[in-house]
Amino acid sequence: MQQTALTQNADVQRQFLIADNLKLVYHVANKFMPCPKGYCSEVDDLVSEGYFGLVVTAKNYDPAKGSFSTYACKVIESKIRKSLPKYRLTLVSLDSPLTKDEEEEITVGDVIDSGFSVENEVIRRDIVARL
Repeated sequence: MQQTALTQNADVQRQFLIADNLKLVYHVANKFMPCPKGYCSEVDDLVSEGYFGLVVTAKNYDPAKGSFSTYACKVIESKIRKSLPKYRLTLVSLDSPLTKDEEEEITVGDVIDSGFSVENEVIRRDIVARL
């Protein structure tokens, strides 16, 4: 019974640490804006990654080792840095084929020239499905 109470108390303390330090995540995420060269992400993407770091920090924090915010900044920054490859820009040539079918030679440039719109295609498919 006493063990359960200790566990619940630790969970409540973790939740308070997280709630009290949400602004810290924004502070750290804003250090990465504007995006480093070669990457494209919104600050909200980085904040989401930072929240994971904050939760990890709250779970692993040992008050005997120092300040929570100092530890949290390092963990949040590390989590954001590790997530950056997800947002790496890739270059695509206009001559890149869109299909692996060698008979159908449609390139990225062809689609752009044709005025193809993903939004219009989704609407078209929805209409066809309803009919």
